[in-house]
Amino acid sequence: MKTFLTIWLGCSLWVSSAGVARGDIILNTDPNNSWNVYERVGVGQGNSTVFVPTLPDFSGATLLGYYADLLLAESNVFGSGFEDTIRIFSTYVLVQSPITVPVFVGGDDGHSFYLNGVQLLGHPTGGPPSLLDLDLHAGVNFLQAAVYNGPGASLLFLSTDEFSTAPLSEVPGLLMNADANFPTNVTEPTSLSLCSALAIAMWGYFRFGHRRRSLLGRATSGLNPTLYPVA
Repeated sequence: MKTFLTIWLGCSLWVSSAGVARGDIILNTDPNNSWNVYERVGVGQGNSTVFVPTLPDFSGATLLGYYADLLLAESNVFGSGFEDTIRIFSTYVLVQSPITVPVFVGGDDGHSFYLNGVQLLGHPTGGPPSLLDLDLHAGVNFLQAAVYNGPGASLLFLSTDEFSTAPLSEVPGLLMNADANFPTNVTEPTSLSLCSALAIAMWGYFRFGHRRRSLLGRATSGLNPTLYPVA
């Protein structure tokens, strides 16, 4: 299935504009618009292709630093030879009013996604990306994504479009900080301006709303946020 994902991602990035930079997928020192990245080596799953990392598996992971973008995280960013390893990404997002953000999440091998401690996705190796609706409540929300690396290399991606070119941090009205360090003078939810609300609504429509039906019809088998039972 790694071959399938490589082909899918290659086609997606080719379809996107040639000017999209990929150099932002490096560890950095700025928590703004970033994710914390942790690593747990030697999980003891025998390089499984069906193991899905869940919250209890995150315990004991080592913090590596901040990751500037989760559009595409590949194992070669951190070095090779790390099989039987889990990488966990976490961040906080602040919104002034409840919004729903559709995102594509995919990975290889097993990968999972959590919103405010609730599992939205758990999927074994490979396959097309899953389509999730992130129902963000007003205030601070906590996001976690994890990928297990069995045999060979691994990758994890999250994007607000199907081409893996639109990071979550670009959603209008959304602030992202890996340390939940947000400005204290952010407008209260009840005073969200009409312009801001309209910008969010227009973003949702043009990014996804008018294309959602065709996307679901085209790739229903791949858009499957399956929750696999925890052993």
